[in-house]
Amino acid sequence: MLSLLRGLFERFPTINADRFSLHRFSPWPTPLFTERISHLRDLLKTHDKTSDAVSSTLKELKTFYPRPPVQIIPKGAWPKESTNRVTVQTHLKSTFADAVNRLKATGRTLSPEDEKYLRLLLTHSCGWSATYPEQMNAPWWADFFPVSYRQLKGLVPILDSMAYLKELVDFPDEYGFRAPRFFLLATPDCYFVYDVTDGVAGLFIAGKALGEVYQGLKDWMG
Repeated sequence: MLSLLRGLFERFPTINADRFSLHRFSPWPTPLFTERISHLRDLLKTHDKTSDAVSSTLKELKTFYPRPPVQIIPKGAWPKESTNRVTVQTHLKSTFADAVNRLKATGRTLSPEDEKYLRLLLTHSCGWSATYPEQMNAPWWADFFPVSYRQLKGLVPILDSMAYLKELVDFPDEYGFRAPRFFLLATPDCYFVYDVTDGVAGLFIAGKALGEVYQGLKDWMG
């Protein structure tokens, strides 16, 4: 599983470079995506996220790069983050409603408290987004998890931080994809986190409620 994920991400720079080769010869230079993100992060060290400076910078960024989605995560969402944080989601189409629907597909009925913790989990630094339904037949879902954890009946992916080849066209040339770290999966009665951090892969029980998942991640690494 881990080698499959790494192999997928190792191919991204080459594919990305080939697909965007014409863009480099554009006669009208635009600010580099990474430079604008870096500037936004610097501003957030001294400005509130609702300030005019931050708002105008974010608006300019979206003008040049309408995709991928960029969001500002307020400080306090995770205890070890003392400042506002900028994240770039690798799923271009996933929404909060998609994440809710992934959970409802397991037979759950989400309470307002569940939705609160789901929103918090979607701000985790690993870059979680709702897993695309069409990816359910991909090898890492359809083959790996059911075979490796066959004792967990109904185990399905809920959130992941994968990036997909068909969406690369909407990412800037210089964007550097990070390898995925965590995957949130669920059975009808329990949540699990699959961890591929530092080359050590394993599935861990995360709790029976989303609040337990959030608290566990917060206590573990914040």
